[in-house]
Amino acid sequence: MKLVVRVKLLPTPVQASALEATLTACNEAATWAASVASMPTQDATGSITASDGRERQVRDFGPGG
Repeated sequence: MKLVVRVKLLPTPVQASALEATLTACNEAATWAASVASMPTQDATGSITASDGRERQVRDFGPGG
């Protein structure tokens, strides 16, 4: 069974800014992961690892996101 829930957020201006930054970073990370996943690899396990993602996070957003 699929359940869909729609909610309306009412963030403060500070929360809205943080939420926007978080969603932007999430979208960029998903785009990056999709681009890496579409590259041909030498083995069947793929080429994305958790350390790849962490290295990208530190490089692009600094320690701690």
